Amino acid sequence: MKSFYPNSNTKTFGIIGFPLSHTLSPVLHSLIYERLEINAIYKVFTMKDPTKEDLLTLHKYGLHGLSVTIPHKEWAFKIADHIHSSAQWMKSSNTLFFQNGEIHAYNTDGLGALHAIKNHNPKLLNPSKPGDILLIGSGGSARGIGFSILEEFQSQLKNTSDRLNKHIVITARNIEKGTQLMNEMNEFLPGSTLFIPLHEMQSTQPTYIELYIHTTNVGMLGQESESILPKSSLHSDATVFDIVYNPIKTPLVKLAKEVGCEIIPGIDMLIYQGLEQNRIFTGTYTPKSFTKKIRKTLLNNLKQ
Repeated sequence: MKSFYPNSNTKTFGIIGFPLSHTLSPVLHSLIYERLEINAIYKVFTMKDPTKEDLLTLHKYGLHGLSVTIPHKEWAFKIADHIHSSAQWMKSSNTLFFQNGEIHAYNTDGLGALHAIKNHNPKLLNPSKPGDILLIGSGGSARGIGFSILEEFQSQLKNTSDRLNKHIVITARNIEKGTQLMNEMNEFLPGSTLFIPLHEMQSTQPTYIELYIHTTNVGMLGQESESILPKSSLHSDATVFDIVYNPIKTPLVKLAKEVGCEIIPGIDMLIYQGLEQNRIFTGTYTPKSFTKKIRKTLLNNLKQ
């Protein structure tokens, strides 16, 4: 493979968020650039309170695209000049692309999560089968994943006479945001979504839940170190998908393993959403055969 050194033709991409000490996105995208021989570099922009003008200034000096992470996904959606259909209902963007001084917003979180879930067990997303999905959180990641699951439900229900038997249950600390998200998801697919405040969920064992999806930053490296749900709120027949990938064994994942739950690693979502981001950024597709090498390299980085 060729080695590229920054030159006048090098394109710059990066990630924006706060904090970013945990991120593996630079490793992921750099691996893709090396494998596909793309003349590009990927930088980290740790910004607590960015403005649209900050981003346009970066674009002026050569920035072509940004991955967006906590806590800026909903803000990124609001400041964009053009909203792609992947972000429209979600009102959240984890991917910004710059062109001719304008900002285009996309969302690849949902696609990444769907790939991760389907690769583990596609039956978890079968809307005609009982067994609900608990969506923990009400922020940008929850929006991206929640609406993508509803789109998946819609696509499957179009091809069957079965009715919707699987629902999404949102639980969050912020009751106002959680209720608003529930209402918007029910507008998208009527009767699909419920809301239960987090403090109530923490005091129950919802055996009707088949898939737990954790979307907040609780348990992330440098953040709160306790699980967002107690051990008593989990049960052995469920699957737990924590989108936090650093550390590999988050507090929630540790408890889930003790209970006997199946685990979907958060790093799988990172990979799939990143591959789609690269397609948006550079117009290139990454061979499926390369995803195993990417996963191995990222896991090795986490273990260091």
